[in-house]
Amino acid sequence: MSKVRIEWVILGPTPSAQAAPTLLVQKVVGNAVVVEATASATAPQSRPAAPAGATYARVTFLTGSTIVDFGTDPTAAQDRGVLYSEGMIDAFPIAEGTKFSFVEYVQ
Repeated sequence: MSKVRIEWVILGPTPSAQAAPTLLVQKVVGNAVVVEATASATAPQSRPAAPAGATYARVTFLTGSTIVDFGTDPTAAQDRGVLYSEGMIDAFPIAEGTKFSFVEYVQ
């Protein structure tokens, strides 16, 4: 079993012209969600959905290797989605209602 944490955020540019161009968390919207990924994709009724106001989902892959798929009706699978390893963090562009599906990677 692997675990991921989703934080719904608004990202914005760095406030300084001297800093390298990058996006920083400007605001957290709503509550974070922790999801346990198993060998079966996240059930439709259990898929986390983006709240209003968030522009990105900041996903931290806490344990194990996990495949993620996102959209209006996503279903992660061993051959569909993007594979992430433990410790990786990524930001996914979202709109209100965007859903996430996770499945534990099996070699």
